[in-house]
Amino acid sequence: MKYLYIILLFASLCMACDGLGGGVRPMSIYDARFLWLSGLNATQDVNLGIYGIEAADATFGNDANYTTIDPCGIVSFAGMAGVVLPHLMQSDSTDQAIANVLNAQIINFNTDVHHNGITRTDANTFTITKAGSYLITFSGMAVGTNTKVLQFWLKKNSAYVDNSNTQYTFKGTGTNAVVACSFIEHFAVGDTFEFWTWGDDVSCKWDAIAAGTNPTRPAIPSIIITANYVGLD
Repeated sequence: MKYLYIILLFASLCMACDGLGGGVRPMSIYDARFLWLSGLNATQDVNLGIYGIEAADATFGNDANYTTIDPCGIVSFAGMAGVVLPHLMQSDSTDQAIANVLNAQIINFNTDVHHNGITRTDANTFTITKAGSYLITFSGMAVGTNTKVLQFWLKKNSAYVDNSNTQYTFKGTGTNAVVACSFIEHFAVGDTFEFWTWGDDVSCKWDAIAAGTNPTRPAIPSIIITANYVGLD
């Protein structure tokens, strides 16, 4: 019988969003869990109203941290409640120069700024723990020789990602330029990603810049990347 009550709850939400009118207080995850476990006994915390789900008390089981869903599906949070999604930020504080114009080379990161739900496998490889699509951004501080080029691209598992390459042609010698690109890529659990680079001259490099003074300024990493889970396909 408890499964029938769950079905009725969601049917009630749908009716509320179809314009049947009426004000309704939202239900929290706490209340939904209570209803699922206790069936009719949950009416002390939850009422199944005519126009949707009504919570019987403002703190939802005396818990200050809760998530609410209103009759039209709008999610809101109270206290410390929130959504935890995989995300990552990495940077490198060293120069990464082109070592050989005949070879592509992997990009390394020596600073684990933060990661959650994406495993830092080593200095250059990251492993996905939740399947879905991810927004990955790359920003690099490039320096090189006039008319020479520097490229970077995304690698997934053992293969380069099609159409992911970006090229910058230097407009002067010894001048810095920010080179950036964003990617949306779908991953399965256990998939890995890396960044690779190539240049047509050994003068080309990803350039780290030391912290400044007068005024005090942060150092500039040679490369910064971020990755954020954006949802299931």
